[in-house]
Amino acid sequence: MRNTQSTDAVRAYLKSIGRVPLLTHEEEITYGHQVQDMMQLKATREELEEELGYQPTLQAWAERSGVDTTELKNTLRKGEKAKHNMISANLRLVVSIAKKYTHRNLDLLDLIQEGTIGLSRGVE
Repeated sequence: MRNTQSTDAVRAYLKSIGRVPLLTHEEEITYGHQVQDMMQLKATREELEEELGYQPTLQAWAERSGVDTTELKNTLRKGEKAKHNMISANLRLVVSIAKKYTHRNLDLLDLIQEGTIGLSRGVE
């Protein structure tokens, strides 16, 4: 019974990720820059938090970053959306790599999960 459920879950997952179009070269570059901008802002927040000893306000974070709060929010929103798009478009790659390791008595869904975590870190 478990094997059938696992197979059905994999099929459903593959079907859902297959609907996401691959990124063009230009999209990869644009999204990459948006994620980099977001990560730079987050690093600035972490530095400021370490200096202050508490989580800074949005205004203090924006001032330290040299932007206004609206621009800060927009950059973070675009960065998160870009990260999501990059991850979604590359999940088929994760699955194709994960399939190569199933002969080692590892569950495909576990391999996909670990690969997705690695993909997320890689995008960041």
